[in-house]
Amino acid sequence: MSPLDSSIVSVSLPSITSGLKMGYAMAIWVPTTYLAALTVLLLSIGRLSDMRGRKPFFISGFAIFTTASFLCSISSSGPKLIAFRAIQGAGAAFMAATATAIVTDVFPGKERGKALGINTMAVYVGLAVGPSLGGFLTSAVGWRSIFYINIPIGLFVIAMSLWKFSSSEGALVAVTFCSLKGCSRNY
Repeated sequence: MSPLDSSIVSVSLPSITSGLKMGYAMAIWVPTTYLAALTVLLLSIGRLSDMRGRKPFFISGFAIFTTASFLCSISSSGPKLIAFRAIQGAGAAFMAATATAIVTDVFPGKERGKALGINTMAVYVGLAVGPSLGGFLTSAVGWRSIFYINIPIGLFVIAMSLWKFSSSEGALVAVTFCSLKGCSRNY
């Protein structure tokens, strides 16, 4: 979701600027604020999650991101959208800082390369699909739909994380990857 959201907005920016009556100088902050918040917080959140446990940071990241997506979708002005995009970027930092670490913790050395490869592939699929999906949603439903789409996905991931995470960090990720591969490990 995080890489998708970093690229989905670009195509929708003309519709967003006309809908919220924003000038170019303000509009450029819609994608920039998201990426700046993600970049600035990534290392700090990663270190905190190493010290305090990844599960709460992973779930909190999805909760922050999903809530901010809803707030972005109902924004009534440019400054509000920019502020909500900063919050969304913070949630993305929580997710990005913990996802790869969880995969690394859960998989044994023999399976880790494949799991990290699938994780990396998902990042690049999100980056690649974002502009096409953003263009389709914007033309079919309107620019607010690019944020609405995150809500059901985020709620699903939060529910599955709360349900599937066991005492072992990353059980949800392991169950997902192992169901694709047929691992013998029991999570």
